[in-house]
Amino acid sequence: MQERRRTQREKVSIEIQFAVTEFERGTATRLVTKGRIVDMCPGGFGLETEHPPQKGYVITVINDGREGTPPYGWVKWTEQKDGVFRAGLGYSFRDSGPGSDLQFPDIQRGSC
Repeated sequence: MQERRRTQREKVSIEIQFAVTEFERGTATRLVTKGRIVDMCPGGFGLETEHPPQKGYVITVINDGREGTPPYGWVKWTEQKDGVFRAGLGYSFRDSGPGSDLQFPDIQRGSC
């Protein structure tokens, strides 16, 4: 697979709780689960979790007051390996469709 990132991600290991709202058959369910941020860059972060995040979902990080923990992330891709799910999350919705320009406030933006 060809590397598409423009900047390197910084390796980190930050244990977090996060919430995701899932929609199924007209019903919304808010799930709170745990994960670990494994890398970060100005445009997004990598997440490992046992709960499978779905592409297009937005997660809300339940911040415990740690400096530098992103408040939100938009799931751009997911994969599973050895029972653990890995997801790439971005800080903006610019890539989510025609005319979409929603961005998260209070986060340095860039590409990675």
